[in-house]
Amino acid sequence: ANLIRMVSNYADYMEFINEASDNAGQAQVFSQTTIDTWRAAASNPNGISESGYPNYVAYPNTDWYDEVYNPKLMQEHSITLTGAEKRTRYSLNATYVDNPGLVVNSGMKKYYMRSNLESQVASFLAVGLNAWGYHVDQERNNVDDLNGLQMQKSTPGTYPYYDGKYGAPEALEEDPVVNNPVYYLNSAGGSYKTTKFFVNPYIKIDFLKNFHLTSNFYYDHYRQENLWHYSDYQERFSFQRGETMNVPPTSELLAEYPVKYYIDGNQSWKNTTTLNWGQIFKGKHDVAALVGYEEFRKWARTTDISKKGMLDTSLTDFDALTEPDYIDGNTTEFSSRSIFGRVTYTYDSRYLFEANVRYDGSSRFPSGNRFGFFPSMSAGYRISEEPFMQSLKPYLSTLKIRGSWGMIGNQDVGTDRYISTLSTSVDSWIIDGKKVQSTQKPTIVSSTLTWEKVTTLDLGLDARFFNDALGVTFDWYNRTTSDILTTANLPATLGADAPYENMGTIQTKGWELAIDYRHTFKNGLHFGVTASVADDKTEVTKWTYNTKIPSYAATGWWDKSAYKEGMVLGDIWGLQFDRFLTEDDFNADGSLKAGLPDQTKVFPAGYQFAPGDVLYKDLDNNGEIVKQTNTNDKGDLSVIGNALP
Repeated sequence: ANLIRMVSNYADYMEFINEASDNAGQAQVFSQTTIDTWRAAASNPNGISESGYPNYVAYPNTDWYDEVYNPKLMQEHSITLTGAEKRTRYSLNATYVDNPGLVVNSGMKKYYMRSNLESQVASFLAVGLNAWGYHVDQERNNVDDLNGLQMQKSTPGTYPYYDGKYGAPEALEEDPVVNNPVYYLNSAGGSYKTTKFFVNPYIKIDFLKNFHLTSNFYYDHYRQENLWHYSDYQERFSFQRGETMNVPPTSELLAEYPVKYYIDGNQSWKNTTTLNWGQIFKGKHDVAALVGYEEFRKWARTTDISKKGMLDTSLTDFDALTEPDYIDGNTTEFSSRSIFGRVTYTYDSRYLFEANVRYDGSSRFPSGNRFGFFPSMSAGYRISEEPFMQSLKPYLSTLKIRGSWGMIGNQDVGTDRYISTLSTSVDSWIIDGKKVQSTQKPTIVSSTLTWEKVTTLDLGLDARFFNDALGVTFDWYNRTTSDILTTANLPATLGADAPYENMGTIQTKGWELAIDYRHTFKNGLHFGVTASVADDKTEVTKWTYNTKIPSYAATGWWDKSAYKEGMVLGDIWGLQFDRFLTEDDFNADGSLKAGLPDQTKVFPAGYQFAPGDVLYKDLDNNGEIVKQTNTNDKGDLSVIGNALP
């Protein structure tokens, strides 16, 4: 990459700073003697300075990009073993990666393994195991904070590291807080350790005629550990003056040094069992059915610990620290259970029908509302397979009309929205010399919380022409999302936040058209191009009473706090343009003539209007242009467009 290089010649840098001081009317920072001394040392970089160090060290000209970013060789080694013996097939792979990183103390080592094994135990029975996992050891430094002032305050007049010492600013006129990025990167230590493994044992059974049973068990385990602490004392040294510029931390300062340890872990298991059956009758009736059962459970926990009272920077174990700083963490657990089925029927490759049902349960909802029934169905008619259409081939290769209707449930609504909780915090009040802990009032919850539902009706057409070279696909759809979780606007006298309830509905209607062309040349070269166009409109058809006007600032139109019945998502509220002001709108003294609305509240304070400025419409006819924030008193705001194409 092409970087904007930093100035690395310190004499040039000092002259630039002096020039900036002259331009600002201030005294020059660096003397000409210092500048000349640096240039003289640069002409003999390997000469020995008065302090006994080489000139290039005592009078440095450092390019910090070259010092901070050092390309290194990365290693990756893999071994793979595959084979089969009688009824057993296997594949084993192991990989080792050693990436030292571009920046000091950013190296990473990764150990990865994968195995796939399947054995045909009997003619009707197969068992197998898929497993993979990895472990990552990564060094830690302060590179995340090496931005902004940390690099801006890094001048060429500091040598990075020499003879076991980190350089300090060498010029006496230099700002003493100038940074040494290499010292900064090495001022903290720790590690990132990540472990993940996944196993999937399974069994396949074929029995009777055309019955196939498959059962999979999945187990997923993840754990991340982050450790951070200050590194051992690092000496900062002026190689020009032969002086140490910092001192080891005092016992009082060490006592404030924290060691931070963060753990993020989760594990989950899932069992999916399906029974399939399929058969073709009389060569034309293709019938298939599936029933299945699935159960899922997941646990997650985070722990964040910090402890102070360090005796020595080399002692980072918690039992060597004396003062607790903070302990934080949380635990999450949820599960789901599903029964599902599907029936498909095809007649003579022309008439297609499919029906699905799901009965899903989730621990995210209160007892009595945890299960939902979600059906769906679809049908298709391949007109191009009819005898009377064969004369159109190959000009019309395929023509299918299709339609579908279905409902799915959304359980991604938080794990404890139906549980009343009490939050705790440490107050700033001090009683008996200690800060006290307070417990907040319990949250209000809804006992009828249940699944959000998405119902979709889709009608479509698929066609291909000229031996499948040209394709056209069209869809029209109507999607309704109902029982959306939201909160009611309750009076502040309630004394608590309103509970989440299933009380919202939005509806999206739209269409999509796609055209593609593909061709394969005789030499095997494949060419394809696709063009598509779509349009949709989403309207809020049911919502809690709300008068807020969307601001379209940081949150945008998707901010549910502005949803209201009748609202079209993407509506832009603003002032309506009337016309441009002309010279005829002004008096001789430059003021606006009477009869024009007062626009001072929507322009900057003290703004002087002139011909060519915008004149907005006074929609409420009160003689002034005003922006309000709610629909009960809009002022002169109205919907002037939509942010969505």
